Amino acid sequence: MASIQKVKGKWVAQVCKVGFPRRSKTFLSKSHAVSWSKSVEFQLEQNRVYGYDKTLLNDKLSTLIDRYQATKSVFKRSYDKEVYILRKWKATPLVHMRVGDITVTMVSSLVDRWKSEIKPASIRNYCAVLRHIFNVAINEWGYNIDNPVSKVQMPKLTETPIRRLSRDELERLKKIFIERQTKMRWIVSFAMETGMRRGEIVNLKWDDIDRTKNTARVSESKAGRVRFIPLTPTALECLESVTTQSEYVFDTTNNAIACAWKKLRVKAGIKSVRFHDFRHEAISRFFEKGLTIPEVASISGHSTPQMLFRYAHADQSKIAEKLAS
Repeated sequence: MASIQKVKGKWVAQVCKVGFPRRSKTFLSKSHAVSWSKSVEFQLEQNRVYGYDKTLLNDKLSTLIDRYQATKSVFKRSYDKEVYILRKWKATPLVHMRVGDITVTMVSSLVDRWKSEIKPASIRNYCAVLRHIFNVAINEWGYNIDNPVSKVQMPKLTETPIRRLSRDELERLKKIFIERQTKMRWIVSFAMETGMRRGEIVNLKWDDIDRTKNTARVSESKAGRVRFIPLTPTALECLESVTTQSEYVFDTTNNAIACAWKKLRVKAGIKSVRFHDFRHEAISRFFEKGLTIPEVASISGHSTPQMLFRYAHADQSKIAEKLAS
């Protein structure tokens, strides 16, 4: 509250409000002191003094999403994926609500409805992006609110087992590639020889290939670290077989590979095989060839041995054969 007193012929105005430092100013007239006091009290009420404006709470979630996309997402390597997720949030009823009115219960109810339609991993990814939007709004944009996503219980992930390709599946795949001489033949073969992720294969450039050391440099990896992949004779054959005028080795996109593989696996009769299974197959083969965990990790890019232990025990029959020999 304001206090106005006359001191030595002048009027001293003081404004005290809980949570804010005391403010005072001296005036020649009482009317000016009263006017200033009322102005400061109003500012403190709105909390504009410290960068927080209560009117921000009237902004809709769509405003935050648009601002986040323009100032944060655009600088990320995962921009395309994040834009897709932001579109998902824009299709929900929450997008039309004021950010100050969105509650944990509202987000939780939406997550519960998604559980019957969307995979747990996707739900967690969607919520991770929204959680970050609110964190940025709170920490950088002056929104004095609680993050409604932080307390929402996320669905548990179902652990995907390490899948090995059977001999029959490999034969079916080989037959398809003999019948259809496409770029996918070399992409699939390269994936099984190197253990590289689909995105890493897409981003591989000719400048990343070192012919003297027979290695491929992965600059844009999931872990954000540069690593070097040793190229086997079969991998080198793949590089010799692709014909492209582009700076990129395979001159394709993530989506193009995904669509092409869906069609190929149907024709081959191996619908359950995912493209990512080629990475699993490659890493498992590295262990079967006798490579150590540090050696395999240097190729695969895994940061912890725990993840690689799953691959080391992927084929129990191979272990049984070793024990019997």
